[in-house]
Amino acid sequence: GVACLSLLSLAAADEEGKASVRGARPCQELWLARCASFIGREQVRELEDKGLLVIDGVMSEAQLRGNRRDVRDLDRRQLLSLSPNGDLSVRSDRVTFLMDDDRATVRAAVEKDGDASGADLLDSQNFLRGIGAALVASGFRGFSGSSGAPGAPGSQGLRLRVPEQVQVAMYRGGGAHYSAHRDGVSEGIAEMGLLAYLRTASYRSRVVTCILYMNEGIDGDERPWDGRQDRDGGNLRLYLGANDGDDVGATAVAVRNIEPVGGRLVIFDSQAVLHQVMPSHRERMACTI
Repeated sequence: GVACLSLLSLAAADEEGKASVRGARPCQELWLARCASFIGREQVRELEDKGLLVIDGVMSEAQLRGNRRDVRDLDRRQLLSLSPNGDLSVRSDRVTFLMDDDRATVRAAVEKDGDASGADLLDSQNFLRGIGAALVASGFRGFSGSSGAPGAPGSQGLRLRVPEQVQVAMYRGGGAHYSAHRDGVSEGIAEMGLLAYLRTASYRSRVVTCILYMNEGIDGDERPWDGRQDRDGGNLRLYLGANDGDDVGATAVAVRNIEPVGGRLVIFDSQAVLHQVMPSHRERMACTI
């Protein structure tokens, strides 16, 4: 009986770990020419060398307004919920994960009514899901600082896959935040134990994080974002070069604060870059993949 329970636990952990990447598709299947207009060899070299790339102006002010309208509509219909970890001391944003079925529903509505709700958010999801193909097409080889990252220099090519789900996050202000963390997990079975190792399969496969901010832009009608902590706050803080075992940024070679300005795309090394969202005093929205 004990052996059966152990096997069932291992099987459940394996299922849990693979669930979020089971629908992942080869990045080349999601090629989008618009992504290639922002990402070329120069941008890829910068990403490889620094583990970080910031590109502004990937969305128009009209698209940003549409995205905010769509996210607020999701929130109004209570389709945004508290983060699954439930620990508000770690993260106090509200998130939802949009899947292929969600995108298909919006596409059908847009075909029927060109002004359908969700069209701008759909466009942002498609853009984010096309970034992997643009990176690979421009020669992206992975990150030398991430041990075991598929396609790191010296390996036999890079095969990026794109997950089905796109995360949409809303910080409602009032000091909402996300504590320092990495998006990927690099520890092995010895450090984590077998169950935890199986449960984190999708985290161990993460290579590149892409964030698109949907807040007010620089040239919009609304007040631009001011990332000073006595104003809007909400900066993305990155602890560049922090040691693997450092979860607070004490060993960082450099600390960079990035304002979540609307239309700004941030791409970084999922395994290596320790980062956090500073307390936000204003409604803050982002899509992440």
